[in-house]
Amino acid sequence: MAFANAFWSALPSDVRAVLAEDHGLAARLETAWQTAAAAWRELTLSAEHLGVWLAERSTDAAELDALLAPTAVAELFLACACARGDRAAMRCLEARYFPPVRGALARMRLSADSVDDVMQGLRAQLLLPGRDGGLPGIAGFRGRGALGAWLSVSAVRAACKQLERGKNERSDGDAALQRLSAPARNVEEQYTRAWSRDAFERAFVAAMAQLTAREKTLLRLHYLDGVTIDQLGAVYRTHRATAARWLASARQRLLDRTRAALIEELQIPLADCDSIIAAAQSQLELTLHRLFATRSR
Repeated sequence: MAFANAFWSALPSDVRAVLAEDHGLAARLETAWQTAAAAWRELTLSAEHLGVWLAERSTDAAELDALLAPTAVAELFLACACARGDRAAMRCLEARYFPPVRGALARMRLSADSVDDVMQGLRAQLLLPGRDGGLPGIAGFRGRGALGAWLSVSAVRAACKQLERGKNERSDGDAALQRLSAPARNVEEQYTRAWSRDAFERAFVAAMAQLTAREKTLLRLHYLDGVTIDQLGAVYRTHRATAARWLASARQRLLDRTRAALIEELQIPLADCDSIIAAAQSQLELTLHRLFATRSR
């Protein structure tokens, strides 16, 4: 009865007063717990945790009836386990529910790289704690519909935002150029007329286009979404040192290719360009965050 007891204790008093008239509810709660636990035998989630989880999502008797349906309560079990950081639950979620989500994105005629990009972002949004230390995004699933449909809608929305971002993205080249060139005023004086907002923007965009999908996602997750090295390791299922190495490589490639594009377009000497890039190294993280934030808008 641990599940039922936890459920009753977590219910708001007004909802508890209404449900108290349902004398068969205790038996239905016990059946729901047994059904959910049997659906995910490989997972370890306590009855108390699921009881509280269900109570937080029950606002009236009609809604509770829907949540106690076998499929709904099993999916709430999985979502609760994922939100609590159960790695086995996360693997189950990806294995069972992510392939159809990929199919929904493929029907949008996105490229394979774009699908991968959206899926990595969705994985981080769903399974990593919020910036303020709050629950992961999977906690937003309330069992009012099928989990697969809820995930697909989330992914399609993310893809639509990405497509819109691709149409409207513009980097704040002027501000970034000021940061890059501030420590090297002597070089700036020589090339004030040559360094323009549009030239810097084109160089940055051209450099980004040459990065791999994983490199773009790593940079965006870290500099725009604030995902830490440890969290990147969790998203990509690799050691934090490997994630840090990937991020550093992506950052350097972006820097190198931006430099190459500027040299080619502005026809400035390599030594002078290197002086500006070297001076920018200490401010690179701030610059990248600003650029990614502007591009996302």
